[in-house]
Amino acid sequence: MRWLVSFDVSHPRRRRRICRLLLAHGERIQQSVFEVEAGQAQWCALSHALASAINVEQDHWRARRLCAEDLGDQHDLGLPAPEVAPPVTVV
Repeated sequence: MRWLVSFDVSHPRRRRRICRLLLAHGERIQQSVFEVEAGQAQWCALSHALASAINVEQDHWRARRLCAEDLGDQHDLGLPAPEVAPPVTVV
C-alpha cells in the first residue's frame, strides 16, 4: 500500500523523529509531506510510532491511502523535489 502522510509538528525534536520514521519507509515530497510504501503490518507499526511521537495537544499528522488510480493520475509542475543528501561521515 502507498500512503501520503503530512504532519504539522511544533517541536524540532519531535519533528526530526517523525521525519526519520517516515524516511525509513518512503520518500519526502515536500518539507512535511511524505509518500510511504508499507504493507498492512508495517503501516500499523508506523502509524502507532507516529501516534506515540506527537503531542496531541500541539501536533497533528494525517495519512491518505493512495490507490493505483491515484498514482496513475499524478501531475508534477515546476522544479523537481529536492534530493535529501545522506549524512556525511568524515574519517
